[in-house]
Amino acid sequence: RIQSALAGTPQSFELRHCRKDGTQFDTEVTLNRIRLKDETCIQAVFRDISQRKQAETALQNTKEQLRKIFEQSPLAMAIVALNGTIEHINQKAIDTFGYRPEDVPNLDRWWVQAYPDPSYRKEVIETWMGLLEKAIAENHEIEGREYRVTCKNGTIKIMFVFGVPVENRIFIMFEDISSRKRMEEEVRESEEQLRKIFDKSPMSMAIVAMDG
Repeated sequence: RIQSALAGTPQSFELRHCRKDGTQFDTEVTLNRIRLKDETCIQAVFRDISQRKQAETALQNTKEQLRKIFEQSPLAMAIVALNGTIEHINQKAIDTFGYRPEDVPNLDRWWVQAYPDPSYRKEVIETWMGLLEKAIAENHEIEGREYRVTCKNGTIKIMFVFGVPVENRIFIMFEDISSRKRMEEEVRESEEQLRKIFDKSPMSMAIVAMDG
């Protein structure tokens, strides 16, 4: 690096130094060629960057923790740029819908595959974009709604979808409520069957609560 600096190419790099007391610290070193009393010399500037390196390490640790939370989340999750690019989907999303990142690189592709019926797709897009615009304007989370999502294998799952706009990105979460909705439907059907049996019974009948 000294030879390169002497040749006229400034050098900048990081080094770890050891103080007299044995403690170590990070520095940014800059080498420049200068003329001093008709002699060619190297000017070396050392800048202590310990705090910056500590901040970078802390930020990296935070990003790693967020990545683990994202990947290990029990909810299907996606990170989408405001231009519609789907930057990341977690493993739970792949397992839930069957689509891999290359299948849905952007929202345009997602809309078509997840909502193949044109009329329903139009309804979903209008609803979602309206809620997104409202969330951004009012600086709060995207209101959750239920949507019928078509998976890669053709099955339809009922998902509760909500999200949070953060720094020109949208964190979208999908909760699979298909089983719960099926149970609710089965309960409604059972209640309807019991009501019909009750109403059409050839005997006089009444339903009385335990409190009388």
